[in-house]
Amino acid sequence: MQRALPVQWSARSRKTGASVVKLTTSYYPAQPGTEIRDITVGGLLREIAATHPA
Repeated sequence: MQRALPVQWSARSRKTGASVVKLTTSYYPAQPGTEIRDITVGGLLREIAATHPA
């Protein structure tokens, strides 16, 4: 049986109803070799569109 993750709720989430969750524990190790890119969604869409012309 899995344990529940520790969760911290912010005061803002109680006022607005927004779900703001800060996870403090990971049960999965980091995956080596994966690349983290500093890119926006729009930038990614432009890259994909450029590689797949209509």
